[in-house]
Amino acid sequence: MMFFLRRQSRNQADLLAGNTFEKNYLTIFGMRLPLMDTVHIFLKELPSEELEKLREILLRRLMERKVFEKWKFQGLYNLSFDGTGVNTFDEEPFDDCPYKETQNGIKWYVSVLEAKLVFSNGFSISVDTEWLKNQNGKFDKQDCEQAAFKRLAAKIKAKFPRLAVLVTADGLYCSEPVFQLIKAYNWAFIFTFKDDSLKSLWKDIHLTEPDTHQMVIKKIAPGQWLKETTSWINKLNYKNQTINFVEYTQFIEEDQPLERHVHLSSLDIEKNNAKLISRQGRLRWKLENEGFNVQKNQGFALGHKYARKNINAMANYYLLMQIAHLISQLVEKTKLFLTALGKSGRTIKSIIENIVATLQRELLSLRPMEKYFQSHKQLRY
Repeated sequence: MMFFLRRQSRNQADLLAGNTFEKNYLTIFGMRLPLMDTVHIFLKELPSEELEKLREILLRRLMERKVFEKWKFQGLYNLSFDGTGVNTFDEEPFDDCPYKETQNGIKWYVSVLEAKLVFSNGFSISVDTEWLKNQNGKFDKQDCEQAAFKRLAAKIKAKFPRLAVLVTADGLYCSEPVFQLIKAYNWAFIFTFKDDSLKSLWKDIHLTEPDTHQMVIKKIAPGQWLKETTSWINKLNYKNQTINFVEYTQFIEEDQPLERHVHLSSLDIEKNNAKLISRQGRLRWKLENEGFNVQKNQGFALGHKYARKNINAMANYYLLMQIAHLISQLVEKTKLFLTALGKSGRTIKSIIENIVATLQRELLSLRPMEKYFQSHKQLRY
């Protein structure tokens, strides 16, 4: 309830308590409104595996119902990996928490590596989570994240052994161990490829004539055209790994590129799919924008210290946030909701505040809600 209504702290959630709100809560959910201190005590003891199971059940049901089917790419689910900082502490919040030494003392960093399904309609759906821990003592984001990736990938493979996965991630993942792991799992990948990484592979790319396709997108002004070029090379060899390369640029005449995106992929690249592969690789930004950014800045308050010294409670608050965000997206990205939102000229935040105000001031009846639900059982995206 705290995350659904974007209350941003346990104290704010408790401020909802009142005679009318509590009666509405009982009507809708069939249970009394709990105090957040009681919830906190429960979350300190609840094994986080139970909430992980709940998230997995929800995902399986959505996949069985083929909710994401039309956004799959070449039959694959785009599964994006990225890490983010959750909190910083002046005292160690739990054992093996990563830390850095600064001029002002030691700072402990609570961070997670998240795997989310990302799609072109804006979905950013949490699949699994791994907490970053110390590697040989101090905090090094690259080392911690790559080690966490191995653990997280193994968890996902065990839970969804037959899931057709397309891994997308930033340039941090362009490494031989990651390439080998993905191949062993029979997954595919598209990774951002930076100019200063894997120098031997870049040397081979510069020595190889790529296949190229250029198109005019639109006219900008008299004599000026917005163009795009896609270049690709298949079957490059890097430490006994076969890797494909694609570069997409957008420019006006011979000016500096307005956009440039470079990727490595295990997918075979040709004229008809080169641009699409580049676009799929860029969908990993959905994890940052529609995922972490929404949770940090649009009411979920990822970054607020819901728990300070209990890693189990921290994990459970985080998991509840992922589940609440999943369900929120299933509502907010329906055609019906988006159409109504566009006509209203309002924001999702203002709508949620109106819902809160209604629950606090007016007694609701289940009958009209049940009637409306019966006529809108199928959600369309």
